[in-house]
Amino acid sequence: MTARIPRTNADLAARRISQGVHTFRGPLLPAGRRDPGIPVALEAWPGFALITVAHWIERRYAAAMEEIGISLRDFVVLAEIARRPGLSQATLAKRAGLSRSRVSEQLEVLETAGYVWREINPRDLRRRRLLISRDGRDVVEEGKQRLTAIDKHWLSRIDRTRRPFLIAALRLLASEPPAT
Repeated sequence: MTARIPRTNADLAARRISQGVHTFRGPLLPAGRRDPGIPVALEAWPGFALITVAHWIERRYAAAMEEIGISLRDFVVLAEIARRPGLSQATLAKRAGLSRSRVSEQLEVLETAGYVWREINPRDLRRRRLLISRDGRDVVEEGKQRLTAIDKHWLSRIDRTRRPFLIAALRLLASEPPAT
């Protein structure tokens, strides 16, 4: 029997920094569950179908990003910086839906890999502007192509005439979560 290594917050943070995080916000279902279906007891609630499908897609997205050497969260951060070069770390955190500390960790990983750099803001020396390198842009473009292929695959199960309605409904649900 091997000795267990203590998992302190420092150990976990070091692991995240050195290896990245392979999902954006964490899996929606337990990782050990391989059955793509919904447990029979939960079929009455369409939200569980949405969770199951979202988890399946998230795993495919994460695997595709891992193949190009980044995590899904890395891709989200890089894509946002590529879209809005020069934004601040606080703005990036807000736009990506991550905490400032998580964004800081991701930026450390991405800067070490040569995908981004932080430039001092000439108007406020305490702030840094985030910029993406040529290698970072290349990774984002490769990632976009892979994610598009995954989307084409799962959308192919739906009739072409119904796809726009599904996509519009998903965007509506994502932009306006129901009030609790």
